[in-house]
Amino acid sequence: MLIPVGLAGIALVILAVAASRYEPLGFGSLGNSAEAFPGLPTGQGIHEVNTVGSLHEDVYIPPQRGTFSLFADVANNGTHPVTITSVRLPAGSPISLAGPVRYSYMGMGPNPDNEMPPPASRVLHSVVLQPGEQVFLGFPVHMWPCGQKDGWMSLSEFDVTMKYLSFAHTVALPWGMRDDSLIMLPNGGTPGQKDTVCAPGTTKANLPKTGPDSEGPTAVAGSIIRVDKGGDTGELRLMEMNAPDAATNLTGKVPACLQASGARPATYRMVNFDLNWAGIDVGQRGPAPAVRLSITGPGGQPMIAVDWEGAAGGRAGCRAVLSLPLGQQGKGWQLVYGLAMRAPRRGALTSLRVTIDGNAITVPLVPACPLESDGSGGSDESACFDGTELGGDWTAGTPYSVSVSG
Repeated sequence: MLIPVGLAGIALVILAVAASRYEPLGFGSLGNSAEAFPGLPTGQGIHEVNTVGSLHEDVYIPPQRGTFSLFADVANNGTHPVTITSVRLPAGSPISLAGPVRYSYMGMGPNPDNEMPPPASRVLHSVVLQPGEQVFLGFPVHMWPCGQKDGWMSLSEFDVTMKYLSFAHTVALPWGMRDDSLIMLPNGGTPGQKDTVCAPGTTKANLPKTGPDSEGPTAVAGSIIRVDKGGDTGELRLMEMNAPDAATNLTGKVPACLQASGARPATYRMVNFDLNWAGIDVGQRGPAPAVRLSITGPGGQPMIAVDWEGAAGGRAGCRAVLSLPLGQQGKGWQLVYGLAMRAPRRGALTSLRVTIDGNAITVPLVPACPLESDGSGGSDESACFDGTELGGDWTAGTPYSVSVSG
């Protein structure tokens, strides 16, 4: 009797090793030489280079001002579905994310035969990719608006973290079907300097306040609240950011209504948040129910939400997150708000008071994991919040995972 049991155990070990090494992702069948993505700003002067013999195609990106987009097509070339949990640029990249990565897929727009959907896209988080399916990715990014003519830099890959069964790992994918790279001048310099090329319209007065190697908005802390109501399950992700993110609506401009008007700068500061409301796996296994939400700080100060959808003439308004309705989110849809709170300048903001359909709880803001973490849930990461994009998975028993039943 022990022989069959032993053989079964060996088989399970072999299957586990195979599952842990399963990497079916690759670049899909759709390229984009302009690096444009619907709904995101398009860069200027971006074009293909190194195309001799059609064996290889790189994309040259001249210095850019403001936010522009990068495009990628990720395909599941395997025989089993996988979940893409996050996408990011490699550490030390000359280009930085300016907001959350977006995604879309064939048939998502009003014209199902159109390979590149119209500006209907969603913030990427836990997207299930079936065998043979592909997903289009849009990266809102920025870079230093000037480059040095004495050399070249290349960005050959972007990182995709995927899960298969209980295993998670990160795979590096190229920027095109022929192992293409993004080519650019080294960041640095100011207008008028020798051997320096700057994007049109760049002056010393309008240079970014941060340096050429600064990172885009990143997570400081966060929490995930799982809400069960009437058989439906939704997840509310609150992520504290070190700079405005969703609040800018990808334009790079923060609405005036989010500024701390009337407050003395010496005593108050603005704390930026992203809010994401969706069904589990972005609606793949069930919708997020309609709920009413209130968020306040420990001192009772209300959270403020940016209302882009209700904006008249393109001007966003702000509303306090007090009995704010979050509508039901069906398959593939999610609701994203940019939030801000006026908090005392001294002392850390460690928790929020959240009320969902009358159920009030204190939600901890758990510090984000180090940027080099892959979010695989190792023992050293169990007490930190995976701040990649809009947060990692809700995991029972972790400090950042809270649940509410309605």
